[in-house]
Amino acid sequence: MLTIPTDQNNKKRGLFGLAFFIGICCLLVLWQIYADNNKSDKAERLQTQAQISVIKYGQIKVNVDTYGRLKAKVRRGIIAMSQGHISDIQLRPGAKLEKGATILTLTNPKLIKAYQNSQLDLLEEQAKIEKLSAELSLAYFQQEADIELAKADLSINDVDLKANLKLRETNVVSELKLQKVIMQRNKAQTKLNIETKKLSTLTKTHQSTRKAASYRIKCAQSAVDMLKNDIDNLSITASMAGILIQLDDKLEIGQQIMAGSHLGTVVDTKSLYAELVVSASEADKIRFNQTVDLFIKGEKIVGYISRIAPTVINGSVKIDVEFKQALPNSAMPNIDVTGEVNIVNIEKTLIAKRSVLIVKPGSEQTLFVRPKGDSFFYRQQVNIGEITQDVMQILSDINIGDEILLTMPAQLSLQDKISAEHVYE
Repeated sequence: MLTIPTDQNNKKRGLFGLAFFIGICCLLVLWQIYADNNKSDKAERLQTQAQISVIKYGQIKVNVDTYGRLKAKVRRGIIAMSQGHISDIQLRPGAKLEKGATILTLTNPKLIKAYQNSQLDLLEEQAKIEKLSAELSLAYFQQEADIELAKADLSINDVDLKANLKLRETNVVSELKLQKVIMQRNKAQTKLNIETKKLSTLTKTHQSTRKAASYRIKCAQSAVDMLKNDIDNLSITASMAGILIQLDDKLEIGQQIMAGSHLGTVVDTKSLYAELVVSASEADKIRFNQTVDLFIKGEKIVGYISRIAPTVINGSVKIDVEFKQALPNSAMPNIDVTGEVNIVNIEKTLIAKRSVLIVKPGSEQTLFVRPKGDSFFYRQQVNIGEITQDVMQILSDINIGDEILLTMPAQLSLQDKISAEHVYE
């Protein structure tokens, strides 16, 4: 007779129970994974079908982007005032200058020779006028001596006439003798008059001669001064302090430079301002004296709008921005800068994420609002204040913590209220 061992049957039942238990555990794990995926799908549908923003207090800052370049109001050209050849170039574009700093030096041997000759001509004229002065002094002395002699001769004749008149009264001398004495006295008087007139004429002649000599001296001195100025101008210097922003790249040692040539430009860094452009679509927001945050090589500088161009060019409007504070050392003419025009800056107000339905500030829009703790979103007219790219200001009677539907499925948009469950489905 055959018998089946009972321990083998018990073993089979144990294995079956273990397999059943493992299967149940696997089903539970799969169910949990399915539930997690379902929740994730719902969250994704919420992001794609109905975006929600919670009302909160915050800051809203409206800016208009702008860009442009720094320019200088005060700029001076570097002009060659004398002709010559370049002997040295001391400075190059970008150099900071003090007033009078030498930028480049010219040489002109002919000009130097002409200056030396002009100095000799001046010395010659000075010698001539000294000689003339000596001659005039001698002539005056001689003429004054002749006048004194004529006066003495007249005095002698006066005495002789007086004596002869008394003798004639006693008939000691004849009438003829008396007439001869009178004629001699008149001759002496005439000579004195002539010598006196000669002195007057000599004085006028000498004045004219001195004037002509002085004129020649002035001409000679003027020639010396002009040539000296031309020689000084062989050193081309900065007429003001600032930055050398331009110098002809073709300048070389030995190159001839003609008088009047424009060689470069110096600008006053204290007169820098920004010439910027803003989009014509945002130009209606721009006002005089609005502040502008300007970024110069990463450094923030605050300025204000001083000019707004009246016309639109290529879809842009030009504005000028000036500064009340000193600019950084990195500020140079013609460098590119970016900035933001500060239109509105409200520190504390009700804000929410911007709905795609809001296209302009100061508008009224129908949105769905869910009061905090409520189960429904209600259709409501919402007054919108300022807007930025990401945020909008809420002016309606809405509380902190309330929610706004920013976008939603089209099939729900015609309802007056929407269950929060439908939104989150």
